[in-house]
Amino acid sequence: PAGIVSVPCAWGEEPLTIAMALDEAGWFGRASIQIRAGDASEAALRRAAAGRYAGRAFRQIPSVAQHTYFRRMGTKDEWAIRDDIHRRISSWTRTNVVVREELLRMGPCDVIFCRNLFIYFTPSTVAKFVDTFAEMLSSPGFLCVGAAESLLRTPSRFELREIGGAYVYVKP
Repeated sequence: PAGIVSVPCAWGEEPLTIAMALDEAGWFGRASIQIRAGDASEAALRRAAAGRYAGRAFRQIPSVAQHTYFRRMGTKDEWAIRDDIHRRISSWTRTNVVVREELLRMGPCDVIFCRNLFIYFTPSTVAKFVDTFAEMLSSPGFLCVGAAESLLRTPSRFELREIGGAYVYVKP
């Protein structure tokens, strides 16, 4: 199966959004895809595994997507992700990106989504876990980072490429 890793996954919004996008595009009917999510915070992982969100979590999601992929829980402003989409995340795993062994357990994979992480670490630490990402990824493998993040000043095995209007780091 194709492997996708989302780390850090925080409360699960990113891996679930990936699952929704793949569902919307019909990919689950065409390929075996495994999505794994990891975060260093046990509390965040518990919340992600619960799959429940308050209205504020939907501030950047079109209303149609909210009503397609979530159901309202009771009378309060709480929504639950559809079970079939939630099951697309095969694991919610405690993963500290600076502990190489923990990160390697998330692989192997074809794509890594790693957004809003680099800002918390020194360039030398980023270089270390990005090197581990390269070990985890197939060839070609794809690393998707946040819009404000870059590897331009970090030595790595990745090449920056424009694919479909987005910039992605590719392990050749």
